[in-house]
Amino acid sequence: MELQVHPNRWLYLNNLEKKGGIAFASFPIFLYNKYIKENYMSTNIRTGFVTGSGAVLDTLSSVTVADTRVRGVFFSGVGTFLITGSQTDENNSTSGSNIKFVGTTNVDAGDIMIPDSGVRMIGPVKVSAPTSTATITVFYG
Repeated sequence: MELQVHPNRWLYLNNLEKKGGIAFASFPIFLYNKYIKENYMSTNIRTGFVTGSGAVLDTLSSVTVADTRVRGVFFSGVGTFLITGSQTDENNSTSGSNIKFVGTTNVDAGDIMIPDSGVRMIGPVKVSAPTSTATITVFYG
């Protein structure tokens, strides 16, 4: 059995049906007839980062993250963290959300994965960290 890689990232299996062979790959794949296609994660999930307190900046464009949904958080540091993404409109109505959690001395780093739709943030996403050396990575989109 041969595997051929084509420019469009499909792999073609020659003589798979005739030889009754089994193909193995080191990446997630789906088999469609005699073709294998790599299974990529969705491209709409991005990452933002901040050290200490301040606005979360996108790691690729360095633009402030705003008006999005937070899908997960990775943090390091001990103390209370607050991630805010809320605004008050001209009628004094507040919209958006806050995420508050505590990093303990037992575990000074951790992650929070938010299932389903994530947490909706309105306006710029900002972090209030317990120390200037605490770090937060936000997965959003």
